[in-house]
Amino acid sequence: VAAGDQEIVVTAQKRSERLQDVPISVSAIGGDAVRKQRLTSADDLVSKVANLQLTSTVGDGTPIFALRVVSMSDYSLNQSGPVATYYDEVYKGNFAFLGVALYDLERVEVVKGPQGTLYGRNTTGGAISVVMKKPSDTMQGYVEAGVGNWGKTLLRGSIDLPLSENVLTKFSAYYVDTDGYLENRTDGKDYNEADLTGIRAALRWLISDSMTWDIAVDGGKSEVANIHGFLDGDDRYSLSVLGDGLPMGGGMSDYGNEVDTLNITSNLAWDAMGGTANL
Repeated sequence: VAAGDQEIVVTAQKRSERLQDVPISVSAIGGDAVRKQRLTSADDLVSKVANLQLTSTVGDGTPIFALRVVSMSDYSLNQSGPVATYYDEVYKGNFAFLGVALYDLERVEVVKGPQGTLYGRNTTGGAISVVMKKPSDTMQGYVEAGVGNWGKTLLRGSIDLPLSENVLTKFSAYYVDTDGYLENRTDGKDYNEADLTGIRAALRWLISDSMTWDIAVDGGKSEVANIHGFLDGDDRYSLSVLGDGLPMGGGMSDYGNEVDTLNITSNLAWDAMGGTANL
């Protein structure tokens, strides 16, 4: 995002273009907007992108996206939906891989409508592309800390360390912990609590004026506690475990999602005659 005219540059067609010049339906969120609006996970994107929705049938942190009401009804973990998600151009084929923190981003692009093999996979709904910030040629960094309601604690930071004119590095980290807003009055446990951590190391090698090689290694953990109710023998939906005097015989059970991720990405980009070819 340019500071002067708020111009947004996207790569929805595999080349850098101004958002207003792209002849397809694209919604873009700049990295600063992601940070200022406290978007912490992929689930939060639905609050900022029109026509983007999700279901969390298997729990928070495992979103099944829908674009323009195109989604899937098979919630098996071995299925891939019609809305593809990419992190630094790497396809995340399983929605269980999406329980990662969003931090130190360049932008998020949501391309709406059917997509061909330009993104590496055919999709009928659209594509969500998360682009990480690349190392800078100047030494800089930041550290942020915050607290919020429901016991929320947030820590994040990043530092750019150029090793030479042609070799640049960047290190980023993120941590957020929040208590759930629902309490089981029988055992005192909080539900809907979340614990997200992430760490990333990136290297950019400026091979020549027209060729760049980016390598990144990042890992993280997502732990989310969920709740669900169920029907009793008389087909009555019961949340009696919360102690609100609802019909007995049913109850609430707790379960959680824990996702550990390790990603290694490599991207060799060659700028030829004003265009960019990615390998």
